[in-house]
Amino acid sequence: MLTNTVPAYFLTRTLTTNSAGYNYSNYQYLRMDVYKKTITSPGEILFVRLAIDQNNYYQYAMSLDDAPVGTWHTFKNEMNGSDGKRISVFQTGTIVGLTKIKEISIGIINPNTVGTTEEIWLNNLRVTEAKQREGIAMRLSSSTRLADIFTVSTDLRDIASDFYTIDETPSGKQHTTSNKVTGNLTKFSTLPVNATWSRTNNYTELEHRPEPYYSNNFATPDTVNETVSGNLSYLGVPGLTLGLNATQSRQQTAYIDQIYNVNNEVETLNAIPSVSYTLPGKILNVPIGSTTFTGKYEYIDSHTRYDEEKAADKNRSDLWSKWKHSKNETYTYVGSYNPIKYLKISPSFTYTQNSDRGYLSWYKFYAALDPGGTESSVLQQRYYSDLHRMASLNKIAKLNVNLLNIPVITPSISYSMTNTRDYVSDTLSVPGSLSWQSGLALGDVIGWSRFPKLNLSQNYTVSATYRNEIGDDKDQPIHKLTFDDLWMIDPVTFRGGGAVIWIQPISIREI
Repeated sequence: MLTNTVPAYFLTRTLTTNSAGYNYSNYQYLRMDVYKKTITSPGEILFVRLAIDQNNYYQYAMSLDDAPVGTWHTFKNEMNGSDGKRISVFQTGTIVGLTKIKEISIGIINPNTVGTTEEIWLNNLRVTEAKQREGIAMRLSSSTRLADIFTVSTDLRDIASDFYTIDETPSGKQHTTSNKVTGNLTKFSTLPVNATWSRTNNYTELEHRPEPYYSNNFATPDTVNETVSGNLSYLGVPGLTLGLNATQSRQQTAYIDQIYNVNNEVETLNAIPSVSYTLPGKILNVPIGSTTFTGKYEYIDSHTRYDEEKAADKNRSDLWSKWKHSKNETYTYVGSYNPIKYLKISPSFTYTQNSDRGYLSWYKFYAALDPGGTESSVLQQRYYSDLHRMASLNKIAKLNVNLLNIPVITPSISYSMTNTRDYVSDTLSVPGSLSWQSGLALGDVIGWSRFPKLNLSQNYTVSATYRNEIGDDKDQPIHKLTFDDLWMIDPVTFRGGGAVIWIQPISIREI
């Protein structure tokens, strides 16, 4: 049901959040079925917007005067607007065609000065008559179950550069081949295991080459992406979960022409062991609340190699290599306790440490020739840099206290304090906050449930930053901080504060 008034109303749906959007340029018509249950006002326009956003769109018009009452009618619009029923609105950018559509809107425009109520049914909005193209795409998939123990799934694809899909842009097309194999161990419920191998090759074919010197000849892929990943979990102990995620990937880029031969390769290993344990909620049938400990260790090792050789002159080349090793550790404690029915206490603590190490090396070689064309000298340049250790240490403590089941008021107190040690800038930041809030239901006192509820709150924030100015000088304040300096909120350093009182609004319908 669409209720039409002045001004026009419309409904919007997001088709995709991908920045590339969808490509509708390969279709000829936009069609939609419309059923008018009642007579509509003269001149009313049903419109469909294919949009990048609310300020950039194509709007297709369908005159409701052309649709009979009491029967279905199909509207047909030319996608390219050649029938004169399309307008283009691009307020913030260049017109990009129908290749980046992310939203669709449907509404009615009433040119009359008097609003009206009408009933219209819409169905089967679609694009039809795809433009004829010669393209090849093949897919083979299978799933095999081995004696109820292991399941293997395969997916093989070969998509030629002249085959288009709706989520692809028409530029930069390549021939793509991809292979994917996934295995799952299903025999043991307490020990789930899965592993995946995938490889994707992209080739630039002759008609899509960026310049005439490109000489790949469909022999060497432009890019190769290969990934092996696996996941192992252990669930055999109640409350305990052990996990291991690991991924190794390789990305190789090759560009071969008559001037330069370029090879770029990036290898990455990512391993994440983790553990989570939740204590029993009761001991000897006595409730103790919820307590959960988690730990995660992330190991990242990446290596990049770049090699550029001048094809016409084999005596000239550039080579550089970069290695980076990262470690990220995170440990958390989260609790929730009700020692008495009127009190709930929720503490938590998070410890995070990050560190990076690595190096960068660069080597350049070329031969210098004398006027006679013979090599007279060789110049070599070398560069090596050991990247300094970068690390940060972060600790966060939080505490929430709530009073429960108390008439009229719902008080609570929240505390948060953070210690952030940045070893790159050699600083320690200590921000924190303390706040209290409470609802005040005076309506419960006077016996009128519709009386507005009052909400009162007060917040204090504190922040301190310590800098290590002279290396590791132990006499500096950064090395002499006490427990109170790190975790207590000093009233002298309060910033802000003050009580805030506001009234929870109630709608007119409730009055």
